[in-house]
Parts: sequence; structure tokens; C-alpha cells
Amino acid sequence: MQRPASTSIADEGTDAQDNKNVGDQVTLTYTVENTGNGVLNVTDITSANPSNVTVDSISTTAFTVGAGATATFNVLYTPTTAGAFSFDLDITSDDADEGNYDLTVSGTGTGTTAPEIDLQRPASTSIADDGTDAQGSKNAGDQVTLTYTVENTGNAVLNVTNITSTGASNVTVDSISTTAFTVGAGATATFNVLYTPTAAGAFSFDLDITSDDADEANYDIAVSGTGATAPEIDLQRPASSSIADPGTDAQGSKNASDQVTLTYTVENTGNAVLNVTNITSTGASNVTVDSISTTAFTVGAGATATFNVLYTPTAAGAFSFALDITSDDTNEGNYDLTVSGSSGPDEAETVATTQQAIQNFAGKRMVMITSQGPGLSGFLGGDGLGGGFNGFFGDSPVGLNFSGDSDRNQGSFSTSLQQFINAEQRAYARKLAQNGAAEGGGVPGESQSPIRSPANIWIKGRWTHAKEDRGNIDEKSDFGIVYIGTDWRHSKDLLIGLMGQIDWADEKSTGLNIEAEGKGWMLGPYVVSRLTDTLILDLRGAWGQSDNKVNPLGTYWDSYDSERWQIEGNLTGSFDHDRWHVAPSLGWNYFEEKQKAYTDNNGFRIGEQTASLGSLNFGPTASYTLRETDDGLLIRPLVGLKGVWDFDAPDITAVNGLAVGTEGLRAQLKVGINLRTVKGLTFQGSYTYDGIGVSDFESHTAELSLSMLLRSSALPKGSSIQGSYSLQGINYLNSFEQRSEDAQRAKLSIDIPF
Repeated sequence: MQRPASTSIADEGTDAQDNKNVGDQVTLTYTVENTGNGVLNVTDITSANPSNVTVDSISTTAFTVGAGATATFNVLYTPTTAGAFSFDLDITSDDADEGNYDLTVSGTGTGTTAPEIDLQRPASTSIADDGTDAQGSKNAGDQVTLTYTVENTGNAVLNVTNITSTGASNVTVDSISTTAFTVGAGATATFNVLYTPTAAGAFSFDLDITSDDADEANYDIAVSGTGATAPEIDLQRPASSSIADPGTDAQGSKNASDQVTLTYTVENTGNAVLNVTNITSTGASNVTVDSISTTAFTVGAGATATFNVLYTPTAAGAFSFALDITSDDTNEGNYDLTVSGSSGPDEAETVATTQQAIQNFAGKRMVMITSQGPGLSGFLGGDGLGGGFNGFFGDSPVGLNFSGDSDRNQGSFSTSLQQFINAEQRAYARKLAQNGAAEGGGVPGESQSPIRSPANIWIKGRWTHAKEDRGNIDEKSDFGIVYIGTDWRHSKDLLIGLMGQIDWADEKSTGLNIEAEGKGWMLGPYVVSRLTDTLILDLRGAWGQSDNKVNPLGTYWDSYDSERWQIEGNLTGSFDHDRWHVAPSLGWNYFEEKQKAYTDNNGFRIGEQTASLGSLNFGPTASYTLRETDDGLLIRPLVGLKGVWDFDAPDITAVNGLAVGTEGLRAQLKVGINLRTVKGLTFQGSYTYDGIGVSDFESHTAELSLSMLLRSSALPKGSSIQGSYSLQGINYLNSFEQRSEDAQRAKLSIDIPF
């Protein structure tokens, strides 16, 4: 290491500087000579331990030196104050024995120390003491901010003790951000001056910076310019609440499809007339900007004007649009803001719609459940499984039924332990008969009782898929129910049991914009008693729960739970006199379902509500056998009257296109005839009038059906097929709808007992 060149400085040596002026920067040029026979790699040069000195820079810190060659680098430093100063230099290289070459640079700072002020605006642009800071033209009434930089070019701390303004002419000096501060040697500090020209014409004021600078203790400048007249726009909503340019007018949450009116105030805070030339909206997202009340107007100096913007959120979700106000404001000629928020459904309307949808679904499901009961009165029959579902006959232990038409498909099944026992007994009896005939004998005299055990287990199920277009509701629905029970026959006239049920339902109505689905269960006891030879009473009760989902607006699903209970009783008679057969009936049914309160997807509280269905049905059916022969011919006309009193009807908007729950008592009259040929072909024809006791509804229905046994080795004995055609005319006269409709329906049904 050499300084000057060819004058070596030993490792761990000292580079003596003698006396150096305080505040004067010194440049040292060092020469690195490689006296070896390989390339020297200098990897770093650093300074450390500065005392009363600032090491300003090192020109390069990494380089290579060829064998026998030299290279140089510069070190710049500045003594801080009078007195001794020093710092260390360390040169790192791949020299084998001097990998860290260290030396100390030391000397003495001489001379006096003093601060030196320099005022600048902008930074690095000096304004001389007693100079002028020219402002040019400024709008009268507009506040102006000036940022000044104070640089201390001396070698001692500069103390600024005060900054004042004087001599204001046609101008107001509003504030000076700070008036006392210190600036280190070689450092800078800033302060702000805010002023407002008063009126059109020349304006000026003086600034005086007081400090401990030896020759510029009072640093004075004149600030001057010309005040001009100009408008100044300020947009507000509500009045007096400004919205910055560019800014956002947050709307919060608004109801989808509800029109919103915004009233904006334009204030002219300038001193000249403001001309608003256009107001436009752009970039509408999930919103419609319906109108802007006015798009061009003038606002006097210091005055205000208003305009309205009307918009409507389109659907649930975020929405936004931009407003642009074009005017002759010099610096805000296009005043822009964004109007944004979120939209959702109206709470009161949504709650009402949701509750009605739940009532609709609960009411329809109750109608389906109560109309498809297990038929307990038949449980006292020989097979231990009553009616309620059609299509179960023959000797087989399992009954199946399938039917369908353009609007409805359905299937059902039933079986029981007792049916299997009876089928086995009948098969055994036939076998005995066949054996007896082969031996020339007959069936053994001991009769086979159809019920051999007092205990029974049974199951019944039904599924229905239906479509309904009446009333423009465009509805599709599925409903299924399975009953499972066990009972004990206490005597030939009394049966006691326990029954459970599982049901599921779903519906979708495009016209009502509703979807719903649910699964439920119920459990309870039942009893069937033969009061007389011709009169049977059955009673049952059940309690259960259901899990449900509803889509009330067509955009989201809610889940809710409900509790339900049901009581049912039926009194069924069967009387024969000569050729007459009369079957009177009296039934009552009450079903209640309570929906539990919940919070929907919008955060709205859906309150608890109860749906209930209570009905009483009654009426006889009478038939007269005109002719019945041993070869199977049968001619039997019939007449029936059925009355229904809904003493508690569910609140349903529409069921199958009709308003329900509007009438308390109604009746239906049916006349018909049954014909059976000697070949087993059965024909049925009937006419039904519905609407007795009802003032605003009537229905006429004519139905023809034909059925026959299917005699095939591939099918169980007793299988049959039935086809039917019905024509119905309906008149609606109520406030729900006033119209007439004709409906035709063809139906095909197959019964297969397995």
C-alpha cells in the first residue's frame, strides 16, 4: 500500500495527515502494488472507527491487480471540528500473509466552526437573502402551499429560532408549519407556508428566518405574485359534506330493484362564475342509472346548486357506477367520483315471501300425508294388512301397483308377516287338495285359520310424481311415504300396534318462483276395534320432526327444522240388505307442523310459524246388484255422497292451481256403474259433480275405465292391467282466479302381486 505512489505504508501503519481545515473535504489517493507473481484480488475496502471526521466515500472497494502491476482508489473525508481526528482503513485481499491490510488515517482539524444557512424552493434551488420567490398567477381565494428547504452548508449546528411573515398585501398568510428547529452541519430541514390571495391583482408578503448564522442571522425573502379570479368546484352529499376528486360515495346496502335518489350539491368556493357543462354516468355494474335531473348549469361565486341522480340496483350483490362532472374549474375540470354499494332483497318482503313459501310447502305436504294414510280399518281382515293403497289383491304376500299418465306417475307396495303366513297356508291347503283329489279324497276337514299368530309386522309405501300447470304455476312435485308397523291382536275384534313413518317431498314452481324439499318422520300408537259386526273404529296418534330446505326467491337455499304431530280416527261401516250394499264412513284428521325460527342467508330473522290441517269427512256409498251370475257376470250401479269440512285449513297460496282453505264445508256427488263379463273383463263408468255448498267453484268429471286379469305364466296369479280416461270441466269464480278449464287425462295402471 502506497501514498503517494512508491511510498509504502506498512500493514498496521499510520497515514499522517497533519493539519486539515475543519469542514473541508480531503481526497486521498492510494496505490496498491502487487509485488508478487500472481494476480492479487482485492475483495473489500472499508472504513471504521471515525473520530471527529466523516468518511464521505471510497471510490472502489473491489478490483484485481496483475503480477507486478498497480491500481489506485480514492478516499474522501472531512474533519468535523477543530482537534484531533482519525479513522481506520481495512483492505481485504487474497494476499497470503496480509489478507487484512490495516492502516490508521489521523491528523488535526484546524480553523473555526460555524453554521451557514441556505434557503431553497424547490429543494436544491437557492433563494438569496433579500431575494424574491415569484409565484406567478394564483387564483384569488385558493389556498397555496409553499414548501421551503433550509440547508446548513456550514460545519456547526444551525439553530433557526423564528420564522415570521410581515407586510402582507392583498394576501393572507394562513400558517407557517414550524418556526423553530435545528439543522445539523451539512443537513437540511423543511417548513411549509400556506397563503391565500385575497382578490384579483398583485399580492406580496415578506418572510424573515431568524437563526445563528453569523452573517445572515435575518434571512429575508419577498413572496409575490398576481391574484386571479377563478371558479372552484366542491361536490357535496349531503350538503356541507365534501366528496374529494376523485372520491367514492359509499351507498351501503340497498334493496335490489328499489330506486334510490341521490341529491348532490355543487358549491362554487371560487370568486368567479362556475360553468358546469355536462354530467355523465359510466361503468354501471349491476345497477341502472335511471336519470340525472340536470346536466348543465351555472353557479355564482360563493353560491350552490343541486342535481339529482336516480339509480336502481339490478340484483343482489355489489354494484357501482361512475359520475363525471365537467366544468371550467381550472384544476378540476373533470370532477370524478364512484358511487358504490351492495344490494340485497327487501327484508320485510323477503321474510313474508319465505314464510309463505314454507306455509305452501307444509300445507301441501300435510295434504299428501293425510290423504295417503295406512288404512287401519282393514287390519282386522284375514291378511293382517288393510287398505288405503289400491292394487293389493290375490294370494301373493307382496303387492305392487304402478300407474301413470301425462301429468302423474305413481307406484305403491305393501306386504306383511301375516301375508307371508297366509300365502304359505294357502299354498299348503292347495297342496293338500291336490293330494286328496289324486287319492280320490278331498281336502282335510280341519280348516286352516287365516290368522295363526296374534303378532304381525307390516310395511306399506307409496311414491307420486306430479306436474301441474293450472293457474300458471308450472309446478313439479315428488312425494313418497313409507309406513312400518307392528301390532298385537288382543282378540278377533281388537288390535293394538305401534307405527312409524318416513316421508319425503320436493316441489318446484316456476310460476310461484319457489323450490322446497324436506324429509320427515313420525312415530305413534294405533288401535283398531270392531265395535259391531258391521262397524269398525280405528284411532292413531303420532309425533315427529322434519328437516327442510326452501328456495323462496330462486337465488339461495335456506334450511330449517320443524316439529309435527297428528291424530286421526275413522269409523267405517259395511251393511248388506238383499241386493243392497251400503258403506257409510266418518273420519277426522288433524295435522299440525311448527316451523322453528331461523336466520336466512340474507341475515333476516324468519320467525316461528305453525301450519295446520283439520278436516272431517263423511258420507255413504251405496250399490245395488242388478245381476250376478255364477259364471262371473256382474252388473252393479252405485251412488256416493262425500262431504268434507275443513275446520282448520292451511294457508296455501295455491295448490294445483286453486286457492285452498277458502271454504269450510263442501260435498261431492258420484254416480256410476260396474260391469264384469263372464271372461273377467271389468268396465267402470262414473260421473262426479264437485262443488256442492261452494259458491265459487264447481267441477264436472266423467270417467271410463277398463281392467282385465293378465293370464301369463311369466306373471304372478292375480296380476291385472287397467286403463282409464277422464274428462273434467272446472269453473273458478273466486278472487284468486276467474276462468274455466277443461282437462283430459288418460291413465294406465298395472297391479302385480309377487
